Amino acid sequence: MRRRCMLPWSTVARNFNTTSKDFNAVKDPAELFFNPDVQARLKTLTGRDENRIFNPKKLGKRLSSPKYEFMTKAQLEEALKDSQKKMDIKLQMPPLLSARQEINEVITADPELKGLDDSKFVFTDISLGVPERKRLVVVRDPEGTLRKATWEERERMLQIYFPRPGREILPPPMFNEDNLKRLLEKKSYIFILDRACAQFEPDDPQYIHVTRDTYSHIEKHEDFDLLWSTRHYGPMVLYLTIEKRIDSLIKTLLMNLKREDIADLIQLYNFVHHGFSLTTTVEDDMALLKEYIEKDSLKRHQLELALQSYQEYLKQNQEIEKSRVSA
Repeated sequence: MRRRCMLPWSTVARNFNTTSKDFNAVKDPAELFFNPDVQARLKTLTGRDENRIFNPKKLGKRLSSPKYEFMTKAQLEEALKDSQKKMDIKLQMPPLLSARQEINEVITADPELKGLDDSKFVFTDISLGVPERKRLVVVRDPEGTLRKATWEERERMLQIYFPRPGREILPPPMFNEDNLKRLLEKKSYIFILDRACAQFEPDDPQYIHVTRDTYSHIEKHEDFDLLWSTRHYGPMVLYLTIEKRIDSLIKTLLMNLKREDIADLIQLYNFVHHGFSLTTTVEDDMALLKEYIEKDSLKRHQLELALQSYQEYLKQNQEIEKSRVSA
């Protein structure tokens, strides 16, 4: 039984060791996301379905004839290790962050330059080896003010000088409200989230808006299985946990007979909202679920019915197994 797009991780990951003692100080979702115990629990909940992860249709690759190789046992073990590494890369979760603060810093005001030109002048440091967040980009406005560039101006200039694959200078029309709504209705969740990771930084307010809307739509329609075993499942689970909206997910896990995942999810919930340890061994999964339904559930009646159906299913299976043994 089991127990236990982006900014570079080195830029935003810190050594968070949140415990029940300092739990009340946690406000930034990054402090939860980068907690090692939370990371381990999210990876466990995400699952590792090779057929989903390496599905050529979802990867947009054309099908080709299978390739067969004869391998020794050592070569086979090495190939399996390599496959696991590739899987880890594909399942690396985009971080769950708070929205960044707008840049509004004036360097100097020179009114004597007013009227010199009716266009802005943008000055960008294009030196090699400078991290994007530390690269200097300043703007001289027509009225003479010299200021640091806004995030939008920075990212536009950086995309011109240092283009990233899959990112456009201006956000594509798919992120407009009407177009996004149509994509959500078509359940194109992975396409939306992958595209958002390519286009925006994870602390960009527009990225946060798009991903949270997608998570909320998935929760409303209980489409969790469509994200399971993808890199977006973990951030969605953590977001719903922080927002106290895991009831529909628990119901889906019950229907899919994922009893251990339910225990992991509730332990994560108790860590986020009650400061309990994530390393505590759970002896009775169902007792943990019943306690959650009693004390924290916002859809108590629905979960009680789902739990009752689950228990009846287990009872029927036990009776069938007994009849087989006696026969």
